[in-house]
Amino acid sequence: MAAQGLSAPTIPQGSGGSSLPADGATGAVHADDLPPTRARRVRAVLVAGHAAGGAGADAAAVFAASWLLTRSVAHAGLTASAVVGVQALTGRYRARRALSLVDTAVPLVRRLCALVVFGALLTGAPLASTSQAPVAFLALGVCAVLAVSGHALLVGLVRSYRRRRTYQRRALLVGGGTATAHVAGALLEHPEFGVTPIGQLVFGSTPPDPVPGCPPVPVLGDGTRCVPLAAAAAADVLVLVADDIPHQQAPEVLAAASQGSVETLLFPSLGSPLPPGDGLDHLAGLPCLPLNTLHRARHVRRVKRAFDLLAALLLLAVLWPVMAVCAVAVRAEGGPGVLFRQRRLGAGGREFVLLKFRTLQPDSAHESDTRWSVEGDVRMGPVGRFLRGTSLDELPQLWNVIRGDMSLVGPRPERPYFVERFSASHPGYSRRHRVPVGVTGWAQIHGLRGDTSIEQRARFDNYYIENWSFARDLKVLVWTALAMCGRQR
Repeated sequence: MAAQGLSAPTIPQGSGGSSLPADGATGAVHADDLPPTRARRVRAVLVAGHAAGGAGADAAAVFAASWLLTRSVAHAGLTASAVVGVQALTGRYRARRALSLVDTAVPLVRRLCALVVFGALLTGAPLASTSQAPVAFLALGVCAVLAVSGHALLVGLVRSYRRRRTYQRRALLVGGGTATAHVAGALLEHPEFGVTPIGQLVFGSTPPDPVPGCPPVPVLGDGTRCVPLAAAAAADVLVLVADDIPHQQAPEVLAAASQGSVETLLFPSLGSPLPPGDGLDHLAGLPCLPLNTLHRARHVRRVKRAFDLLAALLLLAVLWPVMAVCAVAVRAEGGPGVLFRQRRLGAGGREFVLLKFRTLQPDSAHESDTRWSVEGDVRMGPVGRFLRGTSLDELPQLWNVIRGDMSLVGPRPERPYFVERFSASHPGYSRRHRVPVGVTGWAQIHGLRGDTSIEQRARFDNYYIENWSFARDLKVLVWTALAMCGRQR
């Protein structure tokens, strides 16, 4: 990494400049350095306020533009609510570390104006008529001005507050080399990023050499122990600097950080391929990838749970006739016992009873718990084959969603016997249980269901967890519905 012209700011008081032994001692971090509970609450309020401010700016812009086009307060309010909902579900209001209106203004205006026009067209507004064209241009101009002005004010307020010491989140840098020193300098020179380094974790017993023009950062221990050391140092953020993490230890470090309870930021190697989309931040020209916090962020889990509950209730209300027909068909083919109950493991390894329509009758409970399902079981009748082929046998799991055992979208749950086997033979399989299991999932819509590769399933499930968004959940649900209707995505 280039030095980016960084000078040598000073590490905040209390971080110290001395190194600690690599055995994990943390004497350089004192209790007096811990941010007070009030400061943590203020940071949480700021995150919520950032989202609310962005939603408010968008709502005001869309409401004004829609009213100019339709002269209907009800329609303008409905359009504004719908647009804010779409923006929220697609992750537009997530808290970003790097705030830049220059990078986001044009996509924001383009997106809002398109939604305003779409909403107006639904009402039959003659936007293309000669008399309405000037009003349409005026409305879109008002939308652009209000949206950009509102977000500019919001960005200014957030950046101003982040510079205060009470907001700064304590960060442990994992790397211990030249690139790590440059990242530390960039964080200190840009307090609006909201992250202050308190120390670094290194690999090997030799302390890193000082880097000219970069501040010294105290060594607090070994990088392979990043999660327990982050807890001991009361760190809020783990910053992984890929250029300074040995290749053979990178998977272990990434897996440990992903399972930890603190926010994780990854500074990838320069020149490495970066994911497309707007999930990438930049700090002083350095790319920064926030690793997903679905399994950490409490408010995100609550919103996802609320969405699951409402959607499951709605689906039950719509699909109950289909479920009734399925139940009658199962009863006619196999006799009493329409529902099949089976022990599965959910989030955190918690056991629950999964519900399905019965597609075959197992010989015993032991067989049900330990026999791997294969396609073409001779005990399966025409109804059972149809239900499995269309995934209609999974519909009773909507009740599992309502009870809180499952989510609509997530890694598919497995039986305890197989979880133990797969966790021992496939690294990363147990990490699937960081989040609630799902009725459908990212692996399933990519063909990984039934008797398919467990390693591939684990890879797809962990990718989903680390790259979660409401937009991805909606995509999974749409593709699942298309697959159930016999259409290819």
